[in-house]
Amino acid sequence: MELDPTQANRGTPTGAASQPHVQFELSEITPGDLVRVVGRTEEGEIQKWDAEVTGTLRPNTVEVYFIEESYPGISTFRHTHDEVDIQTLELHVPVDADNLKSIAEGWKHLGYIPLDEHDFWMHGKEIYAEYSFPHLGEHYINILRELYADSDLDTSAIFDADSEESEYEDELNSSASQDEPFCRAEETSEFVRETHAAVRAMSERYCISDNKRQKSVRDFLNHLHYKYEQ
Repeated sequence: MELDPTQANRGTPTGAASQPHVQFELSEITPGDLVRVVGRTEEGEIQKWDAEVTGTLRPNTVEVYFIEESYPGISTFRHTHDEVDIQTLELHVPVDADNLKSIAEGWKHLGYIPLDEHDFWMHGKEIYAEYSFPHLGEHYINILRELYADSDLDTSAIFDADSEESEYEDELNSSASQDEPFCRAEETSEFVRETHAAVRAMSERYCISDNKRQKSVRDFLNHLHYKYEQ
């Protein structure tokens, strides 16, 4: 299979290292599923790569997005997809792409916790200090707590980060509730137009450079935007 040869830090799989113990059927693999690929680097070393399936091509090709460590402790998807032979698959993890718990369970099986649609924390790896955790949300945090309740894995960094954001958001909400009663401005006023434009600009996906306080402000502004634009 062909992969970007510039990714020398993680190697380039050139084919199956050995015949897999389990033979997978192409019909069993669907977009959103997770796989582990075994191959040899250009130096001839056996290596394994984890990926998410994006599609299949007959007779025996699987389209995937590989993930690779982009920051200490954090893996992200590559920018382009790759095609691998089904014979190179060591592991196939079926996932319901519409079910958040199924997604978290699938990645747990491979040794990762999804932090957002692009970032994945690698089990047991220390995350570099400058990394800014995305806002995970109470529902997803509860799913992770359930999945890792009996695990020896230290997940406090993830749960503590979200708790700090929630506390700051509570402070913002509390402060807002103590202000004067809300009075709706005229829809056509310049103030309303400029405010909505600013909030829409702030609603873009979190940047990795955002700190926790900036993300909390984004969430608070988005909440106001959706509340009063309905």
